[in-house]
Amino acid sequence: MEDGLTLRQSVAMRLQGKFDGEVSWKFGHASFETDRSKVFCFITREGHLALKLPQPRIAELIEAGMAKPLCMGQRSMREWAVVPDPESATTLKLLRAAQLYVESLPVTPAKPRAARKLAAKKFSAKKSSASRIAR
Repeated sequence: MEDGLTLRQSVAMRLQGKFDGEVSWKFGHASFETDRSKVFCFITREGHLALKLPQPRIAELIEAGMAKPLCMGQRSMREWAVVPDPESATTLKLLRAAQLYVESLPVTPAKPRAARKLAAKKFSAKKSSASRIAR
C-alpha cells in the first residue's frame, strides 16, 4: 500500500494515468468501463489485471504464458484472462484491445427472466417491509 491506498486503488490510479479511461468500482473491484457502462477490465485482489477479449485471443495469451484463465468459483470464464503485470507496455496494448472488443459487442436487451426475477424480489421486499410496519 502506498499513501494509505489499497493495492487495487494504487494500481488503478497508476493505470488511469497511463490509460485514457475512467476507473469505477464494481463488485468490489476497480474497473474500467466503456461509454455504455460495460466493464472491459478490472483489477484483482492481487493487483493483476483481468481483461475481456475474444475467446481465441484469450487462448493465445494463455498458450504463450502471458496470462492465466480467470476463474470465478469453479467456473473458468471463456472471454476473460488475468495478466500478472498490469502496467507493462504489452498489457496496456491488451487493455486498449479489450476496450475496443467490448465496445464492438452488440447491445443486448435485458433478459425477460432476469427482469421478472428482479420485479419479484422488489415485490417481496415491499411486502416484508409492509408487514413489519403493520406490526
